[in-house]
Amino acid sequence: MTIIILIFPLNGCEKKEVRNGLHTIYYLDGSIQAQVPYVHSRVTGIVKEYYKNGQLKSETSYKKDRREGPYKVYHENGILKFSTTYKNDLENGQAQHFFENGTLKMDGYIRKGKPVGEHRTFYNSGIIASEMTYKRGNLIRSIQYDREGKMVSKY
Repeated sequence: MTIIILIFPLNGCEKKEVRNGLHTIYYLDGSIQAQVPYVHSRVTGIVKEYYKNGQLKSETSYKKDRREGPYKVYHENGILKFSTTYKNDLENGQAQHFFENGTLKMDGYIRKGKPVGEHRTFYNSGIIASEMTYKRGNLIRSIQYDREGKMVSKY
């Protein structure tokens, strides 16, 4: 007499859910925490995150699970906090940081995730705080200023 034992792997019998459309994630209190668009189970489109008060926190453009396009972060008061662009999941283009009152805090360029060229930082008053020059991600020049705009150090 021959006994045949059939073995089926459990994970092979499961059907994987294919996600399509906008998926919403909620905070425990029921308010929206994030909205994530899917196409064939890959994040594609603009992902939006929210503060608990309902104010938009960030917008990130995705293409097939990779950051691609504009990325913006907002202060809780709705004023833009940070803005940049991504290409092939790396920061690429102009990057700007802003104070909570909307005044420019930092301005510079990023290429393939590394700082390049001129970068400037500012005090909340709008007076320049520093000027930095980067080449291939390496700092090659730096000038620091005091709150009155007078140079205090140079590298």
